[in-house]
Amino acid sequence: MFTELKKQSLPLTVGSDYLHLRYDNSALLKLERAGVDVFKITINPETTGALLLAGLEDCFNELETPRTEQVERVIDIIKNTDEKQLAEAIYTALRLALPEAPTTAPPKDTPPTPDLKPIYSRFCDVMGKSDDEFWSLTLREVFERWDAFSEFNGWKPTAREVLEFDDD
Repeated sequence: MFTELKKQSLPLTVGSDYLHLRYDNSALLKLERAGVDVFKITINPETTGALLLAGLEDCFNELETPRTEQVERVIDIIKNTDEKQLAEAIYTALRLALPEAPTTAPPKDTPPTPDLKPIYSRFCDVMGKSDDEFWSLTLREVFERWDAFSEFNGWKPTAREVLEFDDD
């Protein structure tokens, strides 16, 4: 059951390079610290670099790319890629990572920033998972694992049980 839940990333081809965009919880935290609200995306020169650097961090770590070279590659990607295509790739990668899709325009009533403490507590304390595992997953993956864990322990009815009692 848990092995079916895979890390989700978006392939990104830039020239001859094959990279992947992935926004795990540590990437989202870095973006929040940089002042980028991923729930209200505005693609502009100030945020594009931060969004790409955070999203490609997992890929750069796998390739063991030094930090200075990471920044240079992100600058090359911004220069050599169509702005519309890049914005769509970032939006799609964020949509894969977040439990609810981000909006491109800010809502009228700004919702409060989500508090990760209860989610972190359930994942680490109740499920017995590690701190590193929590921060390497996206919010969507954390919720998928929690749903599978709840269903496995009998805390949540399975889809079959819900269908059996549907009287419509």
